[in-house]
Amino acid sequence: MDKSTVRYDYDEMIFHFFIEDPDFSKTELSPLFSLAYGQEEFQDFYAFLMRTVPLMSKKSDLGEDI
Repeated sequence: MDKSTVRYDYDEMIFHFFIEDPDFSKTELSPLFSLAYGQEEFQDFYAFLMRTVPLMSKKSDLGEDI
């Protein structure tokens, strides 16, 4: 099972990508990489989320595993 996690820092407007969920890690984890607001990749990832998250909700409503 993949434990990778993406966290968004609302204050800094940065997506942080982790190899595993920092909430469940026994040690403090640094992000694998980050995307800050204003970077082209930030907009690309945000657009991806806007397309896929609503679809995930629809699958969940139908009782399908995601």
